[in-house]
Amino acid sequence: MKPMSELKVSGSLAAMFFSTSITSILIGILFYIRQQSPWLAVYSAAGTWSGIWLYSYITWIILWLLGYVALRGRKEVGSLRTWVIVFAIAVIIGTLIVAANLEWASLFE
Repeated sequence: MKPMSELKVSGSLAAMFFSTSITSILIGILFYIRQQSPWLAVYSAAGTWSGIWLYSYITWIILWLLGYVALRGRKEVGSLRTWVIVFAIAVIIGTLIVAANLEWASLFE
């Protein structure tokens, strides 16, 4: 089995990693500003299809489509290892933004 650094990522897969990474950070930002922004609650009766998740789904779809169109013809856009690192960093950033809003540190004092 090849190591992750040798596995090449195609353009369409890179578009998926890119859109997912940006959307992970966006979820953290929207979660952080949710109390000051009444426009986030579009229709609360819709459950997860309203508010933060609605904007996240729409953003992911738009970014993936743009990335797919821009990168679809490319055979290699970096290695799998690089894209997994980018995704992991984006998830950590999004999580830290959410944690800053929840003030989890005060729970352990």
